[in-house]
Amino acid sequence: MGCQDVIIKSGSVLDPEGNAGCIVASPDGGEIGAYLPHILARGIQLIVPMTLNKTVAYPLKRLISAVGISKLEEERCHGLLIGMMPMPGIVITEVEAILHLTGAEAVPIAVNGIGSGAGAVVLAVNGSAEEVEKAWDLVEGIKRNGERPLAEPLSPCDDCYILQNPSIGVRCGTMRQSTE
Repeated sequence: MGCQDVIIKSGSVLDPEGNAGCIVASPDGGEIGAYLPHILARGIQLIVPMTLNKTVAYPLKRLISAVGISKLEEERCHGLLIGMMPMPGIVITEVEAILHLTGAEAVPIAVNGIGSGAGAVVLAVNGSAEEVEKAWDLVEGIKRNGERPLAEPLSPCDDCYILQNPSIGVRCGTMRQSTE
């Protein structure tokens, strides 16, 4: 791969400045740890699609300094021991997607909810009549046609760090379900 190529990888968290981070549970940095040196060394463009639902009120630097696989205590962790990697790419949220695809300005009004509203992002869309109509049609098309559901991961995952290192215990929800 080279500078004309693009890698698309979503992150785990978005900070108030629009910086994305990716949780890593493998000591070698996992998937993003494998990609990042090549992205940076070769000038490959990283696109980071993120939902505004993943926004937290703290800067990414603070989040990164708060975690680390060798820094956390296993007995004080309810899940995987994790670290976090910054994702130095172009972050595209719902706001940027609406702007790039329709020319309209989207302003986030609310996120999440209960029941069928869980995971919702409420946007106010402004622009010319044509831009607003284009944004409406785009969102309506997605809502009407839906998205294909993601495939369920293999259980247990063959190349999983946790599976390959049983001494750390069964700390993954997928593994717990397969052993019950």
